[in-house]
Amino acid sequence: MMKKHKILSVIMALIILTLIGCGELTETRPTDGTAESFQQTQDQTQGKPTEGTSEETPEQITTEAPAEVPSASEGSSEDKYEEVNDTVYTTDRLNVRKEESTEAEILGVLDKGEAVNRTGIHEAWTRIIYQGQVAFVATAYITEAKPTEPEMKEPIITSDGTGIFYDNGGYLVAIDPGHQGRGNSDKEPVGPGATEMKAKVSSGTQGVVTGIPEHEMNLVVSLYLRDELLSRGYSVLMIRETADVDISNAERAKLANDYHADLFVRIHGNSVSNPDVKGALTMCMTGQNPYNGNLHLPSRVLSEKVLEGLCAATGAVNKGIQETDTMSGINWCTVPVTIVEMGFMSNPHEDRAMAEDSYRRALAKGIADGIDEYCGRHRADNAGQ
Repeated sequence: MMKKHKILSVIMALIILTLIGCGELTETRPTDGTAESFQQTQDQTQGKPTEGTSEETPEQITTEAPAEVPSASEGSSEDKYEEVNDTVYTTDRLNVRKEESTEAEILGVLDKGEAVNRTGIHEAWTRIIYQGQVAFVATAYITEAKPTEPEMKEPIITSDGTGIFYDNGGYLVAIDPGHQGRGNSDKEPVGPGATEMKAKVSSGTQGVVTGIPEHEMNLVVSLYLRDELLSRGYSVLMIRETADVDISNAERAKLANDYHADLFVRIHGNSVSNPDVKGALTMCMTGQNPYNGNLHLPSRVLSEKVLEGLCAATGAVNKGIQETDTMSGINWCTVPVTIVEMGFMSNPHEDRAMAEDSYRRALAKGIADGIDEYCGRHRADNAGQ
């Protein structure tokens, strides 16, 4: 009887040891005491894979990714756009962005009234095709209405072919294409009431490589500038539209004064003895100018804005602003004035560039952009777009 009892005890002991080895009678506690590590241990004892293990079963792999909501700075997903394919127009000068964000890279700038190919419509952003790639612009500055050409009165031309006035209803910009076909060495006072005398006007310099006369280049750029400004709603006074005139520097300023121009832009090419010198600069009077020093501040601002616009449009080196009281065409002014030295015709590279029609148009556009800035016209950047 005793022998049977011992055999049963041995059998029971073996069963208990077997159960302990299988872990079914133990509660393994985590060493760090956290609920998370405890649950991990429980999962391990129950044969469940823990986070970070590579032994996932097919049932545990999710096949659908969670939805992502883009932040405001990142724009929104493409599915919010209504798909279209039409032509729309800008209501103002407008930045073209690489992505749907005011912090995104600017790919370019559209002019007011420019047509673009729209491919997607959304409340905040419009998707377009710009230079062959997908881009985005602010919807607030897009319209389906094709812009109408501004109604412009016939130009008023004086009997001697100078002072051609284009009444377009906007700010009046007087444009002086510097020099003329034949110079006039007769003398005139350097300023109102001055005893110092200077030659009335010269025929200017010429391209060191191209041989193009400065007066000719000045006129072509000035005509492009005229058309650019008229397209933007400005009125324009052209001092001359031909080389066959005889009008002094003082008389040019007086024309701008007589028409009460809002600003006077004098277009010139530059030249020095050193052929390596290049770049663009502008000129205005000093604050101590005895004839019109009161115009120094607005003329300085005009010079800054025009130079910045020109350099941005062409990539020309910015050589800054020169203040001088020696220019008759500045000293006789009663309106804000700047002389634009567009580049050095004595530099072979710039001479060739300024002979190209595309570069001349870029010069005109850049000067117009600067005039826009000076006149405080609304730009897309001011609206945060």
